[in-house]
Amino acid sequence: MSSPGEVAEGSSMRVPGAAAPEIDVPAFVNSWPRLLLKCNGRLAVFLHSILSATSLLCDEGTPDQALWPLPLPYPEVFRSGVNVLDGWKKRRLCLQLVVLDWLYLGQPAAAPKSLKLGQRLTPGQWRIVRLLESLADDANSIVKVDAAGMGRCASKAETQDEELGALHRALLQVQQSAPKYGGGSFSCTTFTPESEKKYAGSVVGKMTGKPFVAAKALQAERIQFGPPPSFDPFPYMDPKTASMYEQPGLFHKDAHDAPPHVSVRATAEEKMSLFLKMAACGRLKLLKADEVEEAFASGLFAVTKDLARDRLIMDSRPANCREIGLNHWCGAMANASMLGQIVLEDGEELLMSGQDVKDFFYQFVVGSERAAEIAWLVALMRVTWRSFFQIPRCHPRVALLD
Repeated sequence: MSSPGEVAEGSSMRVPGAAAPEIDVPAFVNSWPRLLLKCNGRLAVFLHSILSATSLLCDEGTPDQALWPLPLPYPEVFRSGVNVLDGWKKRRLCLQLVVLDWLYLGQPAAAPKSLKLGQRLTPGQWRIVRLLESLADDANSIVKVDAAGMGRCASKAETQDEELGALHRALLQVQQSAPKYGGGSFSCTTFTPESEKKYAGSVVGKMTGKPFVAAKALQAERIQFGPPPSFDPFPYMDPKTASMYEQPGLFHKDAHDAPPHVSVRATAEEKMSLFLKMAACGRLKLLKADEVEEAFASGLFAVTKDLARDRLIMDSRPANCREIGLNHWCGAMANASMLGQIVLEDGEELLMSGQDVKDFFYQFVVGSERAAEIAWLVALMRVTWRSFFQIPRCHPRVALLD
């Protein structure tokens, strides 16, 4: 019997994110000026005034040796007929400088003459250009990004692409009927604050849509566990944390609201495949019905890790809502002050690694009380759950309620 939110048996599944569009970074960057100039805002008019034959403002107050505002160092990437496929990094840097100049000048609607395309840079300004080039190129110059390279972000990219496509189609329909509704083309050279308000429009309503949800139904073949759990965190915990980890029932608070509804999001076939897989590597434990409070049982779902794997997520909101929280160690994480207490002797070096331990959340050993605290509410026939445990059991990870 399926719970609300579960996937019906026999339904076809696909990997979220597999249809995410491939991004050609050089082509994308080269399209920025064209896309920006199509906008009807002050930044677009600012760029237009730089690229036009004559600037719209005088530059009487800019000292000759001033570092800012800074002219565009590579004017050739904006000239027609020039192949910019090999110079996309230069175009990227120029656009970054356009934004910085615009912000420095107070977001004006036009650029001063000192920023006219082709203006010479001072040695100090060239030093700024070299610095920005080194920063912009720091692990940020990937040429192509496909769905596999996006990892867990692929599903979001796919959803955003679908939403942008729908908006584009809707705007095309509006554009085709724009004269009928008083619309029309907009010229950057006629920009005024009044026209900005006119073309910005006004809010006439709000469209509701289904929000993006990363949770997906379980597919056992996409979940990988590795060897049986072997890490016991108990010796590394302070007394209170260790006590809560071993005996969570002693730290329950009064729950005034009903716990949230959760479910195991999977077909019956996928559930059985996953449970058998977990039992085979010591990550499944049976509990009696009277050991688990049904209202506070946990749910289970998956989130996309990459195109080949998913990450298993315990939806333990019911249990968490009645457990006293601890934030001492969380508050101390990623705090620079922790490094200030390290004193090195002469000749000593401090070496640190920021690499995550692979699938570390599958490696913790838990006791019976903690297992009961996060149990799933799944009813199985006796012959079914007995078949799971015909193999040797190792350390338990999660619980299954019969």
